[in-house]
Order: sequence, then C-alpha cells, then structure tokens
Amino acid sequence: MTEEIEMVVAQLRLLGKSKNVTGYYNGEIYFLDYKDVIYFDTTDRKTFIYTADKIYETSLKLYQLEEMLKGTSFMRASKNMVLNIKKISSIGHTFRGKMIATLENGEKAEISRNYLPLLKEKLGI
Repeated sequence: MTEEIEMVVAQLRLLGKSKNVTGYYNGEIYFLDYKDVIYFDTTDRKTFIYTADKIYETSLKLYQLEEMLKGTSFMRASKNMVLNIKKISSIGHTFRGKMIATLENGEKAEISRNYLPLLKEKLGI
C-alpha cells in the first residue's frame, strides 16, 4: 500500500462519516477511532498518533489531519501538534506566555500563544 493509496483511503473513510484514522505499528495497519487519539505529533518529518497505550505512525500530514478534524474536539496546539482537547486533564501557564496542558496519559503539551484563542473558544473560557 503506497502513501498515496493510504491517503485516499483515509479521506474516503472520513467522507463516509468514518471516525477512524489509519496508523502503522510494527508493520501492521490499524484503524484507530479518533476518540482514542490523545494527539498527533510531527517529528523528523514523520507524523505520529498517540493513544493511551501505543504510538502509531501515519502518512498523513498535520495540516491534512487538521482539515479532516474540523468541527471536532481536535485543534492545532503548536506547529508540531494537533491535540484532542477532550484528553486534557488540566491546564497551567508558563512564564513565557504559553500554556501547558497535562494530558490523560500524564504527558505535558505546550500550547503556543498563537493557538490560545482557539483553545479558549473550544473550552468555552
């Protein structure tokens, strides 16, 4: 399965009201429900899907995921992350004007100043 075919399959699933994203783990393809995704992250030109128990890789880019997830609980949190706000346990401030979200899995996610208005809007604060 080529990257192009996977992208087409992912887009068709979303068009068909599917709530899945395709991820790779140990050479196998998994269909993950969006509600199980904590966040998407890009490192070294690769995009990863973080769930409570595993990290999967996907060929989709963050901008594609962001577009596909419009109107959901996902939002761009930084240049390298799209975050599921339903997976946030708490939020605090940093000295540099950013916010730090503690996620369900215990990880900390920095939310850039550029995306704070969107976060506040999504959280209703």
